[in-house]
Amino acid sequence: MKNLLTELRKNLHLPFFIISLIGLNLLFFTSEAVKGSDGKGYSVWSILTMSKRLPLTSRLEFGWLSLWQAGLGPWTLLAAPVISCAGFIYCNAEEKKNRAECFIKIRQRRLTFTFGKVVSGIVCAALTLTAAYALFGLILYPFFPKPDAYRESFGSVVDMTYGSSTALYVLKNLAGVFLLGCFMSLLPVILSSFLDDPYLLVSLPVLGTYLYERVIQRMYFTAFGMEHADILEALNLEGLPHVFDQARPDISLVILLLLITACFILYHLIRFKRRDELI
Repeated sequence: MKNLLTELRKNLHLPFFIISLIGLNLLFFTSEAVKGSDGKGYSVWSILTMSKRLPLTSRLEFGWLSLWQAGLGPWTLLAAPVISCAGFIYCNAEEKKNRAECFIKIRQRRLTFTFGKVVSGIVCAALTLTAAYALFGLILYPFFPKPDAYRESFGSVVDMTYGSSTALYVLKNLAGVFLLGCFMSLLPVILSSFLDDPYLLVSLPVLGTYLYERVIQRMYFTAFGMEHADILEALNLEGLPHVFDQARPDISLVILLLLITACFILYHLIRFKRRDELI
């Protein structure tokens, strides 16, 4: 635990953390939130700047929770793995470049070293993404109507979408975003085990996320996807922010746990290739 806390302090070093918060919030605010009657898409920032001139209670899309969720748009999901892992990527690249990692490995057992690196990378990304998303929600909160403002006109829709408790819905959403951050960190963590170039560590996760999205989208139009939409929804781990509202949340959680375990094993095997160094 001491090693883990040390790694977390390095990865969540204040300049990296603040830059990541700013970068993620820029993505949140530029995500498309509402389609206008002219067919044009409007970002969260556009809706915020026009909020005083819009009939906010006329459409559920103008509500606080709807706009908060809209921040997790396609471009956000594409770039979030790199931004949320920025501190981890930079610290590990510098340790390898300066050969400081050799001294760390000498002082620690191999499994302790792997545990500290992998878990700190995952937790760092999850905490960064969750903190940025919570900050985004707090910024929007004073400007847009809450679910209760829509209950008179859209009562059944509001209850079905957000449930009876707004606080519980917010907590479930934040927990889901934390899990999404864990999932998004896995590829950067694995790549950092054998890559030293920070430019590759920045570009390859974006490419990997794009390919993953394309594969999942194509699966929705296959015979399996049409017959088993609930299972495919559980397999799409980019839907983790809404995992607790899915029909089969257990599938998503088990898959995420298996991926984290596989990430730990791969990282350990790559970093300590000799068989006599694996323990």
